[in-house]
Amino acid sequence: MNKQSFIHNPLRVLLVGSNLCRANEPYDAYGVSCLASAFRGSAANAGDTLEVFTFDLNRFQDNVSGDYNIEWELIAEEIVTKVRIGRYNVVAFSVFGWFEKAIMLAGARIAGLANAPFIMLGGASIFGSEQELRLRFPFADMFTLSYGEKIFANMRHYINLGSAHIMDLPDFKSLQSPYLTGEIQIGGEIDTVRAETRRGCSFRCSFCKHRDTISGKVYSFDNHERMLDELKLFKSKGVKKLNVLDPLFNDYKGHGEYYLKLIRKVGFDGKITLQIRPEVLTESFMEEASLNPNVTFEIGVQSLDPDVLKVIQRGGKGTESQLREKLGRCREFGISTMVTLIYGLPLQTYDSFARDIDIVKNYGVTKVGAFPLQVYPGTKLADDIDEFGLSLRENAFGITEVAETPFHDFERMQALALAA
Repeated sequence: MNKQSFIHNPLRVLLVGSNLCRANEPYDAYGVSCLASAFRGSAANAGDTLEVFTFDLNRFQDNVSGDYNIEWELIAEEIVTKVRIGRYNVVAFSVFGWFEKAIMLAGARIAGLANAPFIMLGGASIFGSEQELRLRFPFADMFTLSYGEKIFANMRHYINLGSAHIMDLPDFKSLQSPYLTGEIQIGGEIDTVRAETRRGCSFRCSFCKHRDTISGKVYSFDNHERMLDELKLFKSKGVKKLNVLDPLFNDYKGHGEYYLKLIRKVGFDGKITLQIRPEVLTESFMEEASLNPNVTFEIGVQSLDPDVLKVIQRGGKGTESQLREKLGRCREFGISTMVTLIYGLPLQTYDSFARDIDIVKNYGVTKVGAFPLQVYPGTKLADDIDEFGLSLRENAFGITEVAETPFHDFERMQALALAA
């Protein structure tokens, strides 16, 4: 069949995603649920259908050691079988680094089927020019860059355009909450949720793929009713933990403080985790947080060594004093804090990493998280690897991590991180 001929018939879409589903969380990933909600809520898709097919990669985790042994061939075959049996005419993949191997295998096989469906790719791993993307994913018919709700809300239109390289940002103020549409069901055992009120990041950390890699902007939903209704729903369903996905280190206009005020207004009494950069922890923000004993600030520092910070475009000489000040104020306010660090960074030494851990622990933080440096294509750090002499290896998910550096004994540093 000519791939374009199906667009005059009802669309049968399979949206394939992945998840590392923690206990008591919804099975389908939040981002995939946003796309499904946009598709099903659009009048332009009347008569069309969409099914979500999610892989929880935790099924490949050893219960004793905690190690992962992911069978990529098995996953790929399950996807291909699903496509063949369901006779979908569109297959859309949500592409993140930890699932890319499965998509490479499954996509190539699906493209080789008789009456092959139209294949769309989007997600954090989809960036760059059409030529670059075609080299990485030769089986794909369309690449959707940045955020895809607008495209899913009128899929037939975008396929009809005949373009393989699509970016068309949604109206963020009008986006529907997948909780309020019922796309994500909560209640009962499902009592841990992830929510967002904005996307993107204006910072330029060289290692990070969190920000919008196309524009580097922050997009705010600015929808008071949506935030309020979500919080009321979480309260009514007995949600016990709320993880806020959008990084509130973009809190230049009091956004985080405002969201905490809404939480207090609604009377939501579950645990709340907010991602924070110390430089945006204003007095009024901390004062508001101190009124809710269930709030935890997850402060991403990564390193306190000024030379390391400069290299990764994260901060500089003032970072340590600033962190000390904010952690001290959080302690005085009685706010629970977690601090995350990265090891294996360029120029980082064992001694500087050990010093970072000691400084943080001296402030009585609830938890110190220390993680190996992961290197994602499309980041500045990925382009600079050879300059710093970092050696890489793939982890169980196919993501490249630093395995050796010329600045320290990596295994010794890894042991220090595990003990933190």
